[in-house]
Amino acid sequence: MMLSITINYFTAILIDSQTISGKKKFFLFIGVLLNLSLLLYYKYTNFFVANFNILAEQQGWKPIIMDRVILPLGISFFTFQGMSYIVDVYRKQAEVQRNPFNLALYISFFPQLIAGPIVRYHDISLQLTGRKITLELFVSGIQRFIIGLSKKVLIADSIGRVSNELFTSTPVGLPAYFAWLGMITAVVQIYYDFSGYSDMAIGMGRMFGFQFLENFKHPLSVKNMRLFWTHWHISLSNWFRDYIYIPLGGNKKGPVSTQFNLWLIFFLSGLWHGSEWTFVIFGMYHGVFMVAERLGTERLLNKLPGVLQNMYVWLIFCLSIILFCSPDVKFAWNYFTQLFDFNSKAPFHQVWVYLQPEFFVLLAIGIVFCYPLKDSIIRWIYTRFTNKQIPRYIELTGYFILLIFSMAAMAGSTYSPFIYFRF
Repeated sequence: MMLSITINYFTAILIDSQTISGKKKFFLFIGVLLNLSLLLYYKYTNFFVANFNILAEQQGWKPIIMDRVILPLGISFFTFQGMSYIVDVYRKQAEVQRNPFNLALYISFFPQLIAGPIVRYHDISLQLTGRKITLELFVSGIQRFIIGLSKKVLIADSIGRVSNELFTSTPVGLPAYFAWLGMITAVVQIYYDFSGYSDMAIGMGRMFGFQFLENFKHPLSVKNMRLFWTHWHISLSNWFRDYIYIPLGGNKKGPVSTQFNLWLIFFLSGLWHGSEWTFVIFGMYHGVFMVAERLGTERLLNKLPGVLQNMYVWLIFCLSIILFCSPDVKFAWNYFTQLFDFNSKAPFHQVWVYLQPEFFVLLAIGIVFCYPLKDSIIRWIYTRFTNKQIPRYIELTGYFILLIFSMAAMAGSTYSPFIYFRF
C-alpha cells in the first residue's frame, strides 16, 4: 500500500507539471502500468502459474515452480482508487494533491478499504481538507453504521450458514429443493453482507466528516439487468464506466463497438472479483445479458408484467451466484445440474441442523427488505395510526435496540465470514 501511495503521489505531480499533452499521456500510461503491475503480480500470479502448469503438463513442458504469492487485503480497492486519482488529475477533474498524507488518507481510509465502496478521487477531493464534522452528521453516521451492522450480523450471518453448508459440501446427489434454497439464500446473504459493509463504511465516513456516495439502491427490486447494475455495487460500475468504458469510446463508435465495450467491461469486472475461472465466467455471463438487453431483450421484457420482469432479474442473478460461491467450475456445473434433479432424495443432510423456524423468518424478512419500502414499516404504521412523526427519542431507542441485538448475535456466534478476502 505504501508503494501504491508513493507511485500515485509522484505520478500525479509529474502529470501536473507537464505542459505538453504527449508527456502527460506518457506519465499517465506509466502510472497506470505500475498500478496494474502491482495488482497483476499480487492477485493473479498464482492464477496464471496454475493454469500454465496445467497446460505444461499436457504439453510435456517444464512447469513453473515458485512459492505462492500472498494477496494483500483490499488491493483491488486501493489500486482502483489510486488509478482514479491520477486519471482525475490528468483530466483536470481534480487538483494535484501535494500533501502526501492527504493522498495516503484517501487511498488507505480504513472504513471502506477492504469491502468498498470504491471512492473516486474527484468525489471527495475537497473533503480531504475541507470537511466539517457536525453533531447531526456524526449521529447519522452512527445510525447508518448500526443499520449496516444489523444487515451483516442479524440477517447475512444468520442465514448464511445454510448457503455455506450447501456450497462447501459436494453438490452431487443434492435434492433440487436444497439446491434452490442454497442459491436463493446465497443471494440474500451476499446482498445483505455487501450492502451492510457499504452502510458501515458510509456511516464511519460520516463520523469523520466524509460523505460517500451510495453503493446499493435495492438492486433486486428492478426489472432488468441493465438497471440492476446501476443499483448493485454502484461504485464499481461507475469506476468501469468512467475509466474504461467511456475512454474506449462508450456507445459513440457504432453498435458493434458498443456491444464489445460493454461485454469487455463485464469480463474485466468478473476478473476483478477474483482470480478464478468462476469469476471470469461470472463476468462474461452478465456481459451477455447486458448486450442482449441492448439488442432488444429489454423491449420484450417491457411487455411483460412487472412481477415477471423482477422474477427475471432474480433468476438471472441467482444463477450467476452459483459461480460466485463455487470453488471451481466443475463444482458450479454440478450444482447447476442439481437445480433440475427432482429425483434425488436426501433423508438427512447436515443443512437440516440450520433449518429452524427463525431461519425461515429471517430469510423472509431479508427478501421483503430487498424492496424499497416507504421509509419503514414501523414508521408507516406509527404515522398511520397516530398522524404524528415518530419522536426522536423513540427512533434513537430503536437504533440502540438494534445495536444491542447485533452485539448479542456477535457474542453468541462463531460464524461471521469475510466473503471479500479475494478482492
